[in-house]
Amino acid sequence: MPTNLDLNLLPLVRTDGQDQNDLPGLLMVTPPKRSARGRDEDRLILYFSMQGNSPLSREQIDQILGKLARTYYKTAGSVTSALRTTADVMNQFLLDRNLKSSSGGKQCIGLLAMGVLREQKFTLGTCGPIHSFLLSSQETLDWYDPQASGRGMGLARALSVRFFQAELTPNSYLIISPLLPSSWTPSSLQNAFSQGIESLRRKLLSQAGQNVSALMIQPVPGSGKLRLMRAKPPAQMVKEDTRAVVQEEARPREEPKPVTPKADIPPVSTSVRPEVPQAAVPEEPVKEQPVIELPEDIEQLLRADTTGPSHKEESTLPPTPVDPPQVKEHKPTGTPIRPIKPPVDTKSSTAAAALPTAEPKENKPEPVQLKLPNIDFTPVGKVLAPVGNAAKTTGKAAAGLTVKVLKTILPDETIFSMPAPTMAFIAIAIAVMMSAAGITVYWQRGRAIEYQKYYELALQNAAHALEQTDTAEVRLAWEATVDYLDQAQRYQITDDSQNLHTTALNALDELDAIRRLHFEPALVGGLGADALITRMVATSTDLFMLNANSGSVYRAQLMGSNYEIDQNFECGPNPIIGPIKDIALLPRSNSATSTVTLLGLDINNQLVFCSPGKPASFTAPAAPQLGWINPVGFTLDSGSLYILDPGNKSVWFYRSMNTGSQPHLFFGDDVPDSILAAIDITVSGDRLYLLHEDSHVSQCTYSGLDVAPTRCSDPMAYDDSRPGRSNTPVILDARFTQIFYSQPPNPSLYMLDPVHHSVYLFSLQLALQEQYRPSTSLGNEVATAFTVNPDHTLFLAVKNQIYMTMLP
Repeated sequence: MPTNLDLNLLPLVRTDGQDQNDLPGLLMVTPPKRSARGRDEDRLILYFSMQGNSPLSREQIDQILGKLARTYYKTAGSVTSALRTTADVMNQFLLDRNLKSSSGGKQCIGLLAMGVLREQKFTLGTCGPIHSFLLSSQETLDWYDPQASGRGMGLARALSVRFFQAELTPNSYLIISPLLPSSWTPSSLQNAFSQGIESLRRKLLSQAGQNVSALMIQPVPGSGKLRLMRAKPPAQMVKEDTRAVVQEEARPREEPKPVTPKADIPPVSTSVRPEVPQAAVPEEPVKEQPVIELPEDIEQLLRADTTGPSHKEESTLPPTPVDPPQVKEHKPTGTPIRPIKPPVDTKSSTAAAALPTAEPKENKPEPVQLKLPNIDFTPVGKVLAPVGNAAKTTGKAAAGLTVKVLKTILPDETIFSMPAPTMAFIAIAIAVMMSAAGITVYWQRGRAIEYQKYYELALQNAAHALEQTDTAEVRLAWEATVDYLDQAQRYQITDDSQNLHTTALNALDELDAIRRLHFEPALVGGLGADALITRMVATSTDLFMLNANSGSVYRAQLMGSNYEIDQNFECGPNPIIGPIKDIALLPRSNSATSTVTLLGLDINNQLVFCSPGKPASFTAPAAPQLGWINPVGFTLDSGSLYILDPGNKSVWFYRSMNTGSQPHLFFGDDVPDSILAAIDITVSGDRLYLLHEDSHVSQCTYSGLDVAPTRCSDPMAYDDSRPGRSNTPVILDARFTQIFYSQPPNPSLYMLDPVHHSVYLFSLQLALQEQYRPSTSLGNEVATAFTVNPDHTLFLAVKNQIYMTMLP
């Protein structure tokens, strides 16, 4: 297994020459219990700072960072896609705020650094001119791209996010700073990785000048914890060597008042201001605390944000420190800004006064002066309220114009004696038509503008990908291209966007050794909605599917190009046989069971034999001397039966299916340490493969000789030759749940990655060959089972849906 990491986070803050212990706008979050698909292993770090003359208040920072964390852990997909969605939430909040206060010349520009740790892989996304240095024994990297970083957040709807990735090691540091001292350069930090964290802290601050705001991250061996460091008292510093390892210091924290937490709300780690900032010691690991729920309607925050603190330098305003959340009702500290209502046009109700009167002529009676009824335009305002005050004003003007036009072109004054509601209806109809036409034009043009913004960002990232030679940079650029195209195609789909989308996906597939295959539904009529297929095995003509919800097995027969369910096949629970939990195909050459095609293991650890046209039968295999604890699966190879029982730290096998005698223990003294977490098993001759919960594989080679006992490789490293990859015990972007051995003439191993609907192909030495994924989406549910038949047909189960495709 790879060494999991803890992260020590040390603030480097100095304001007007005074060292501070807080880093405002810092949030560290561990995965909540209920996270979106792909988020359960991610550790999130958010570092927010501000520029401008309208900074956010402390309470606003607390709440918006909490909302960003919840957004990240609720967003499925890749890390970069989830981070981009998270950044969009902050950008939209600041943009709305800036637009509202633009008349007063106030503006807040956000700078956001977002870091995600998964295993040893660290992904950093930055919005705005933020510098990051990665210090390691190999090199010193300056993660900064002035062209792609953008100006910051809150200035435009289209947001540029720059991503960087690296595998962290314990002998490295990462420094992130939105306010970078000029003396911090790659050359000045060339050998800094060899120093202790306290020595490096003092060196950096000695070169920082009067003002600095930065975060230093130190990876250390651990289990994925996040620790916030703080200064220790001066007296403690005198007693310790300046090169000593930083020690942990437990200190009481003020417990937050009870808040009704949500199950899916991630914890928040907040900084506490000490009295004397000096050397650094670590705090306790971050504990889960409830986050104050950010209301969906943030209008109250927008009204209150004009009372934020003032600062001397408008261009580099630091954010307010984040304190533990307090339970209190948020009230504006200033006078709320109320929208100004447009004045009511009272002249429209007296349109007759504006009309010219008829001049009297000789020998003709003086015509009666026309008096038009006063029309109440209140209904007009109510109807047009959703489209805004502008539409309402337009409606009033249209009504007055209507009266004038009718007066001019119609000689019969009786037309003006029509009821007031009729006149109001005419005015409303004209105004609605005019507003609808305007909205239609705006809608079409606005969508085209939004599409163009995101499409241009996609083009920029695609061009960046083609210019780069570093594989990690190429991958991030193509991923960003896909993400921006997804956003662009929400507004408009064009041939250009589709062609670029295809190009980007093909480039990513080539980097990841992905081959896209066309999957089709395998079953005529499908299965019931309550089915959950968790195991499958297949011959050239039969497909067997285990329904975990009922503990029974379906049989489907090949009929033409599809499979049909055999309604007469019986293989499942009855008064004697319990629910079945695993299945395997019996070899047809076995004369003792020549009519049996399927073998199952039920929850009572009985072997169940199932044949077409016959009722199921069972037998209880002889138990080992230690007894059974909880066998999780079994497999067959060369006529022998192997049963995996992690609770006993054992794999038992019956030679030639001789289940009447006690089984043999596969292992000698060399039992894999991680066997308690084994979830699947397969065997090829003398070699046994165990798949574990964390997706690593153990390989053991059996020997019946005392002079050469059975030996195990635990873990066995994956041989991953893809660009930018290395040989590691796990593949970081895959989580395998099932393993399958393919018989000769092409012996190989297949593994299922359920999240991506992907099946990986490996050699028996775990050398990655390629992976197979659907060319079109199979839905949002994870895959639950797979198998490959002797004719190289791949079957994939997604809950109750079964798909198939031919392997190349």
